[in-house]
Amino acid sequence: MLLIKQGKHLYGLYTQIRNLDLYIACQLKLFDNIVVPIFTYSCEIWGVGNLSCIEKIHTDSLKRIFKVEQSTPSVMLYGDLGRVPLSISIKKREAGYWYDIINSDNKSSSILYRLILQDNVHNGHSYEWLKFIKTISKTVDLLIFD
Repeated sequence: MLLIKQGKHLYGLYTQIRNLDLYIACQLKLFDNIVVPIFTYSCEIWGVGNLSCIEKIHTDSLKRIFKVEQSTPSVMLYGDLGRVPLSISIKKREAGYWYDIINSDNKSSSILYRLILQDNVHNGHSYEWLKFIKTISKTVDLLIFD
């Protein structure tokens, strides 16, 4: 329901952009400053899930701004516009959030992180966010989970 409501706002933005006949760079800046923050709000926590819906909105928006067919491969669009998928930005934000958590002792997020880590190790409970963080730690050769 929330995405439908946001989609209506996005359609209104497209209509206004079309009426103003703005340059592509300006349209991209509007998208990045108005739409992206809405779709990535608190993504440090929920971004481990399926991001295909957000990527679809992103690529559809880029195709509309760039005035190409919907069948245009997204990878070509990213290359021509010098952009990357939003999922990459979301994963970077998650990694940064984790880095902030492990480097602070007194934040409630750090305390909660240590609790779910202990729960995972001692009780075997599974957390999707923790699984993602484990893959990051292995990628950068950190051994804090062993």
